[in-house]
Amino acid sequence: GCGKTPEDYKLFSSDESVVSVSDSRTVRAKKPGQAVIKVVSTFDFLNFDEIIIEVSSPSALAILPIFPVEVAVGTQLHAAVAFKTSNGHPYSRCDYFSAFIRWSLLSENQTFEVVDASEALTVEALKHHSGSSAQYGNPCAWISLNASAAGRATIVATFSSESDSYFETFNEPIFLKATSKVSAYYPLLVLQAGNGNQFGGYWVDLSRLQSGIQNMGNNSPMELYLVPGSTMDVFLFGGPEQWDKVVDFVETVDVVGALENYIIGSTAVQKISSGLYRVSCQSKGIFKLLFSRGNMIGKDHPVPAVAKSELSIVCDLPSAVTLI
Repeated sequence: GCGKTPEDYKLFSSDESVVSVSDSRTVRAKKPGQAVIKVVSTFDFLNFDEIIIEVSSPSALAILPIFPVEVAVGTQLHAAVAFKTSNGHPYSRCDYFSAFIRWSLLSENQTFEVVDASEALTVEALKHHSGSSAQYGNPCAWISLNASAAGRATIVATFSSESDSYFETFNEPIFLKATSKVSAYYPLLVLQAGNGNQFGGYWVDLSRLQSGIQNMGNNSPMELYLVPGSTMDVFLFGGPEQWDKVVDFVETVDVVGALENYIIGSTAVQKISSGLYRVSCQSKGIFKLLFSRGNMIGKDHPVPAVAKSELSIVCDLPSAVTLI
């Protein structure tokens, strides 16, 4: 339009009662309806452009599938909601309603704690995280939670037009609700399942593990020492539990390291049951086992949640004997 400053353009609304527009190009929605915003170059009145603005009452509230619904204990989980029109289209802007969204948590224990609003995500951070506002719409309201313990909860977001006189412009009362299941899990650990008496003094307090100790990071045998010809059972603790029957649940173990071919020939890992494995030391060598457990993408589970844990196996001949 050949303009260099905002003053070089004039803006008009076809219906000021529905949508107004200022010289600073700010559009304000006033009531449900449709209006045309027109911008004209002051240098040439035949040089103009138009856009249709539609203002409507929201018909649905939806949790945006842009954040993980499973996180490790000690980290933050985020959720955002967006309004949709009666024909299912997302709104270009609706964060004015964020103050009227009510959030609640349903859980048997204090699995999640609401983070202070000052520490929550900003609109810009949410838009950057969503990556595809055209598909899902811009977030209208959001919440940040701290995962304080393992377990599941349900986030409930509700909107009611009866909570403020501003919504008197709506033709009829509106009550919308959206829910999302969320979960927190302890970090995945690989723990010794046997006391190892037959292999020279390995010992682990299984009674303490089974009593439900939550923080067992220091008890995990990051290195397992075995003599050639011996075996040891290990079990997995923590990590995501199976989400539901629809979402694929994976539990795998892989041998990692530069000498992969040699490693595969030096150790054997047999899955006895879910979460329980038998490690065999067949010849001298050091190798690592990478255990993975988690849920893939599926209905109500938009982002994969797979925890990993690494265990080093030291297969070597003994150099000393100790009488216990």
